[in-house]
Amino acid sequence: MSLGLIAVAAAVVLLVVVGLALPRFAALAGGLIGIGGTWLVLLLNSMRICAGTEDFCGNANYVPWLAISAGLLLVGAILAVWTMVTTTRHAKQP
Repeated sequence: MSLGLIAVAAAVVLLVVVGLALPRFAALAGGLIGIGGTWLVLLLNSMRICAGTEDFCGNANYVPWLAISAGLLLVGAILAVWTMVTTTRHAKQP
């Protein structure tokens, strides 16, 4: 439940930041990297804790959540690189 609350809070902050920022793709990239990275760290910590239990926290399946968090992180990184490349191209044009 707490992971869901963290995600909702992060999404609200992301929407506010993207709405106020001028380079929207840069803000979106940073938000996706932040949310994906946070989820990844929290999931890995949960997996570490569950590994110490007898039944792995009721045989929890973390694979879909790991895929989602890694996907968010990857999309954010791609957006960040794309934003840097397009900004650099526009800056070089006279």
